[in-house]
Amino acid sequence: MTGLAVVMSVAASVRKKWSARRPEGRDAPVVELLYELVERPLFDMAATLDPVELRGAVPEAEAPELRALLESMLDLTVALGGRGVLAEFALDGEVRCFLWEGRNRALPVPHEDLRVETDFLTLQRQLREEVLRYEPPEPEVGTLRCSCGAPVARDDETCRACKRDFTAPLGIESRPEDPELLRPLRVRLMELNVRLPDKDVFRANVFRPSNAFEMLTLEELLPEAGLELTEPGELRRRVELLEEVEQWPKRYRLPGVPANSAFASWCDALAALKKPAVSKVLELLAREQEHRFKEIAGIVPDSPGWHAAGELSHSSLPILFEYKQEQILDALDFVRRFAGAQVALSERFLGVLLRIAPERVLAKERKPHWT
Repeated sequence: MTGLAVVMSVAASVRKKWSARRPEGRDAPVVELLYELVERPLFDMAATLDPVELRGAVPEAEAPELRALLESMLDLTVALGGRGVLAEFALDGEVRCFLWEGRNRALPVPHEDLRVETDFLTLQRQLREEVLRYEPPEPEVGTLRCSCGAPVARDDETCRACKRDFTAPLGIESRPEDPELLRPLRVRLMELNVRLPDKDVFRANVFRPSNAFEMLTLEELLPEAGLELTEPGELRRRVELLEEVEQWPKRYRLPGVPANSAFASWCDALAALKKPAVSKVLELLAREQEHRFKEIAGIVPDSPGWHAAGELSHSSLPILFEYKQEQILDALDFVRRFAGAQVALSERFLGVLLRIAPERVLAKERKPHWT
């Protein structure tokens, strides 16, 4: 179990506004999010309104997502002139504190720092004692339990306690080399009346549960059969990356390239650029998106986990990366030149750079007949 605690304080004049505002990326206001958290097992909130003090324990797998929620509330707190501290700790380990104040966001500070006005060591000890005393209610025979510990009905699509989405797709990160090892899994899923994936269990990159029973059953049976699941946060990151880059042909228009082109086709078109006027588009692209180039380079060819993200984002890039990886990365290195990066270019793109932006060609790259 991982312990999380947060203390947030805002001026009385903005407290009502703070409670009613939705943190960035969240669908509910702060007050609703707090009450939803308090409904979770092993969570509690102090009775004081200022500061707001919340602490609880969660399974390690859920800690990153819950921490992100608390951080979004802290960001809102600081945006409205308040301050706060987040503490994260193993129940019998080090307490790590992070300060939100002024321009600081998630500033690591020791728990004994004077700016940390809450005794998180005492909170840790109290929480550890509560976890040791906690006895989940005896479930009825056949009752399902969410990973947060709350009971759920077979057909539930979300957990009432932690709001987990039981219809979220499951990505396969890796599978056994011998597909026949998955045949017992297929038989068992059919016995349980759990829907088989589109490509059957032997080639599926994505499983799509429709309710709590299917989600919890798949989470139990897939790893037992040798199918490693992609961590949900990592799957979301990959999907968001692929969705973003597939918008580039529309957002960063190139001459003669349709806006509905696939990202890989758009990369191919970079090698055919002839007019210097397009440099402005490439400068904008490099300025806004260079931070994503490293993520694109991290796509693993022939990876079920990346193919899962491709299916969910409707992007063909992970498949094309298997035989066009070098060409795509060469194209992105070419674009990086428009952000000032002195990366090496392929002969093909060096010629393009000479045509449209000769001032960006390095002296050592110029051949005698070019000068």
